[in-house]
Amino acid sequence: IQDMLNYALEPEGYQLYSALTVKDAWVVIEGKAPDLVLLDWMLPDSSGIDLLHRIRKYHSKLPVIMLTAKSEEEDRVLGLDMGADDYIVKPFFPRELLARVTNVLRRVGDTHFQQGLADADHVITFEGWHLNVQTLSLFAPNGTEVPLTNSEASLLKAFVISPRRVLSRDHLLNAIYGSNWVGYDRSIDGLVSRLRKKFASHSDEPKTFIKSMRGTGYLFTAKATSSQRKHQPPDFE
Repeated sequence: IQDMLNYALEPEGYQLYSALTVKDAWVVIEGKAPDLVLLDWMLPDSSGIDLLHRIRKYHSKLPVIMLTAKSEEEDRVLGLDMGADDYIVKPFFPRELLARVTNVLRRVGDTHFQQGLADADHVITFEGWHLNVQTLSLFAPNGTEVPLTNSEASLLKAFVISPRRVLSRDHLLNAIYGSNWVGYDRSIDGLVSRLRKKFASHSDEPKTFIKSMRGTGYLFTAKATSSQRKHQPPDFE
């Protein structure tokens, strides 16, 4: 598999670092600071899900694509719920892998958001929460930074730039993964659930900002306002 990855990605200008175990992979992640991780579900010393959990704990925005032979729906959903940015089921063609890598990196690196919200000093505020649009950094009303994965941050961005408007699952999936996304459309439900839990765990008075619209999609209920800040994060007392 590693030989095939080299064959598919190195000619496109990517530099690859390989690891056969969770232990070795963590050394690479800490020492090389990669832009993306291709993570196999099955590893000799542990599960790829265990490593994914550790990545999300210490490197919340590092994009991860799961490589898995597990094609069952619940396994795919588990990987996405744990914070994977995408998945690809083995066996796969090199061109499919290249397309998914390119798409994830483009999405992660894209800071030019809709409606002119890409200004480096742009902050969106809702119910005391602050989202820096350029860095995708979220701050709770008490000033605590709330770690978000790339997918969670992209989902929240999609909500705050279209508040009080029903958004379909397809709309949200396109906002997160791009128009070339081919995957399980209900995976958005897991991301919404994770965002709700993060709002709840970082608030003295938990509120539900994301409302499920049966058979339609989701509605972000909070009123969002934008402002320009010379420095980020905002100054909290």
